[in-house]
Amino acid sequence: MSLWQYFAPDINCRSIVDIPLDKLKEHNIKGLLFDLDNTITEWRKDEVAEPTKQWLHDLQKQGFRICIVSNNRGQRVNRVAAQLALPCFYSAGKPRVKSYRQAATLLKLPPHQLAMVGDQLFTDVLGGNRAGLTTIFVKYMHPREHWGTTLIFRPLERWLIKRLEKKLE
Repeated sequence: MSLWQYFAPDINCRSIVDIPLDKLKEHNIKGLLFDLDNTITEWRKDEVAEPTKQWLHDLQKQGFRICIVSNNRGQRVNRVAAQLALPCFYSAGKPRVKSYRQAATLLKLPPHQLAMVGDQLFTDVLGGNRAGLTTIFVKYMHPREHWGTTLIFRPLERWLIKRLEKKLE
């Protein structure tokens, strides 16, 4: 895998509800790991929109196993995970692969049957690719984010996306 490919998601979507589930089933994906902030809920918000709750519930009804993997602190991640009745890992240290391996063990699935869903190339996609997962990049829900993400990582992502489009053509 070239350096550029570590940052390249397998699938791009507008939001989690736009994830092509039939395509995932075709590729034998049986579990999804979700980032929390700006993927399932807005940054620093505990409330999950009702359509998102329903979609995650329907996802489980279809047989997908789900887990939240977040770099955020425990109390907030636990509150949201409890609301959704989902297992979670907090202070995950993404893009390190340890939390992805722990989630795979928890869900009793090998990495090639898991997808990582998130809104950041430098944590979610990079970490998921390093761990051997299918990666799904979604547009962030709201522009309000941590200052480091807004001022440093989002501009770098825009630059990287342009480079990826050229490199991977």
